Amino acid sequence: MTGQIIGGAPIMDAVKYQQIIMFMISASSALSVLTTICVCIFICIDGSHRLRTERITNAKPWIFAKKDDLISGIRNSLLCCVVV
Repeated sequence: MTGQIIGGAPIMDAVKYQQIIMFMISASSALSVLTTICVCIFICIDGSHRLRTERITNAKPWIFAKKDDLISGIRNSLLCCVVV
């Protein structure tokens, strides 16, 4: 808003843009929270509305495990190139 006012835009336009940006930030936060809650309920609650504690683990999420595998593969291939 300050940048628009300094740039010479009318104050009402700057206020409208600021309101739109604040609405978009709060809407995206609310949407992400609701999505996270729905995913957690879908995973942790079964069809009989019981909490499934065996589905809650301390293991690394699969995406981080794949990233670690990729990095170790790259590291091993670079070491092979250096050793040869």
